[in-house]
Amino acid sequence: MYRGLVASGLILGVFGLFLVITDLYAPLGVSIFGLPMSILGGIMFVVGLLRTEPAPIEPAPGMKFCWYCMKEIPAESKECPNCSLPQHEAKD
Repeated sequence: MYRGLVASGLILGVFGLFLVITDLYAPLGVSIFGLPMSILGGIMFVVGLLRTEPAPIEPAPGMKFCWYCMKEIPAESKECPNCSLPQHEAKD
């Protein structure tokens, strides 16, 4: 189960249904957006249930990712050799 996709689909679907229901009581024309949103939210929800969570991307041993260009650089680098920007220490 891909939790991020399931949660976003659920939120989008509920908001779309809210727009459709609101338009039944106060016709403002928002159901034009609400119906497709609720359908897409349902599709996202189902696809999220069927897909697996993507594996996290980890740098190779002794390497880290540049904060700016996301290229793999040596862990002790103070400056990225690709984009020449200074590197900051990660605060966990």
